[in-house]
Amino acid sequence: LAVLESSQKSFESLISDMVSKASDIIIKNKGTLDLFLGDRVYASFGATRNDIGHGGSCVKAAGSIVAASDSILRDYRVLTEDELAINIGMGSGKLACGDLGSSNLM
Repeated sequence: LAVLESSQKSFESLISDMVSKASDIIIKNKGTLDLFLGDRVYASFGATRNDIGHGGSCVKAAGSIVAASDSILRDYRVLTEDELAINIGMGSGKLACGDLGSSNLM
């Protein structure tokens, strides 16, 4: 049981570290944090700021997140021997932003 609890704490710490680092990188690259959902971070680039280079900022942020995650995952792998990876998805086009969604959640 102690091993499982230790492993769970390590995993929670890993997710927290990765989400924090990704958030810092997104903000540094002029992105706007939109949503945290489990281990996912949703952000937009150019939607809430007038940034003509928002596509490049997004790609730069993605590359920086991959590089930072590699280091964090390497440290985690040494502690647990678990193999983990990250995925990054990007889309482009028009974005509706604002107070959208069900009134039941507000």
